Amino acid sequence: MEVCNEVEPYNLCNSYALKKGFSIRKGNIRRGVKNNIRERDYLCSKQGFYDDLCEVKTVHQLDTRTDQS
Repeated sequence: MEVCNEVEPYNLCNSYALKKGFSIRKGNIRRGVKNNIRERDYLCSKQGFYDDLCEVKTVHQLDTRTDQS
């Protein structure tokens, strides 16, 4: 399917997704030789995962002390 701008396919996918009960977000872009957009991914807005920002991360360091008495 060939379209004139980026907004048209996004609105089409988004309206379908909203009817089915979820929302979408824009994903990766694949460009052609002349730097025009050939393909764009539309993903479920909940696809993927993020690191837990509240989780405390510990950094283990080596014990580098030497006995110099």
